[in-house]
Amino acid sequence: MNADIIAISAPASAAAGDTVIVDVSVKNISNTDWNIAVTAGYESTSVPFQFDYLLVSPGQTVVFRGWFTMPSRM
Repeated sequence: MNADIIAISAPASAAAGDTVIVDVSVKNISNTDWNIAVTAGYESTSVPFQFDYLLVSPGQTVVFRGWFTMPSRM
């Protein structure tokens, strides 16, 4: 493993139709640069992130921001 998830920030709840923002902090724990990507999903909804990937230096922490619209539950 070349990276650690340092933190995930997201609301504890959201109403149907709300835009939900998710921030994922990832740290490169290797001794070389790596292209790092984040993927996520909620039920059948894919969560797009601000960047497809980032080139992250050793010891550097970056934040990926993703968002989706909270679906209704019927």
